[in-house]
Amino acid sequence: MESFFGSLKMECVHRTRFATRKEAKAALFDYIEVFYNRQRLHSGIGYKTPVQAYAEMMAMAAYRNIVLVRYWRETSKIITDWKRTRTCASPGSKHTC
Repeated sequence: MESFFGSLKMECVHRTRFATRKEAKAALFDYIEVFYNRQRLHSGIGYKTPVQAYAEMMAMAAYRNIVLVRYWRETSKIITDWKRTRTCASPGSKHTC
């Protein structure tokens, strides 16, 4: 948080003289929502914008879900095949699962 406020003061507040409180609020909103959250590179997320970092995170999550679904399907198939090969009745029974 301290880093954010330092950036805010250095990049927005100290450079401008606001005539009204409304003008200051509009400039702060513009800085935070338009520049800081969408365009400014952040060192904590690998010098990417938050939008880029979020998109990469969602892509990675989707990829992991696909991998997990494939793993689950393969595992389910192996378990089903294994269940079919063992007998589920008493010894000597010809019935298989």
